[in-house]
Amino acid sequence: MNAPSVEAALAISPPLAWKSTWDASRTTLTISPTEPLRPATDYQITLSRDALNQRFRALPEPLELRFRTAQAPAVVAAPPMS
Repeated sequence: MNAPSVEAALAISPPLAWKSTWDASRTTLTISPTEPLRPATDYQITLSRDALNQRFRALPEPLELRFRTAQAPAVVAAPPMS
């Protein structure tokens, strides 16, 4: 992939700061958040057609990934204080 075009074409909603790491062949991108994800939140990662491969050809269609984070931990019971 053309790394600069892929990173420019990538959007995360709700907005989230992240850093990128590419493998040596530039075929695998790892996105690592640089801030905590919000609990119980739906996230969407979109890669637009502006992402280019190594031959500068655009994606045939946009790519969308969605996930939901877990609820924040909560205390549901505690032993009585003595």
